Amino acid sequence: MALIKTRSRGINLADTFAFSGTVSGAGGGITEADTWRITTNFSGNTTPITANWERDDAYQNINMGTGMTQSSGVFSFPSTGVYKVSLNLQFISGGTDNDYILGNIEFTTNNSAYNTTALAYASIKNNSTYQMLSCKKIFNITDLTNQKVRFNTSSQDNNHTVATNTNQNFSYAMFIKLGDV
Repeated sequence: MALIKTRSRGINLADTFAFSGTVSGAGGGITEADTWRITTNFSGNTTPITANWERDDAYQNINMGTGMTQSSGVFSFPSTGVYKVSLNLQFISGGTDNDYILGNIEFTTNNSAYNTTALAYASIKNNSTYQMLSCKKIFNITDLTNQKVRFNTSSQDNNHTVATNTNQNFSYAMFIKLGDV
């Protein structure tokens, strides 16, 4: 049998292609994306951050899908699936020493007992300097009633301030549903 060589001509993206089959295993893309920011500066250790949360509404921010709900700093998920949760905090130094600052994400599977699932430390110098920290975690949300997240912050001497701004996200949480399991 003789071997026949063929030459590929590629795909012309201007062509129209008809499709009559089905695609399986392909995700539907991101269907939930939400950002919540802290609206008021505060100092000291806060476990959890319960007050002054608002959905970001500045500079073309968009809430995709149903969005998260929040009550006293406890965030509930709108639908089951895989979520990336991020916490970003900007601190202003208020102490006289070089200290550590901390932010973390806590998760519950029973709507009661919380465990730290992501943690970020940073050092901050004295004399009103600024420092940003960020932590992230991917969660498999299967139980909308019992699986929730909340956020904590602390610093070595309780004198450092978590910074906010009315129209910018200095300190905020971001939630993105990556897809279904």
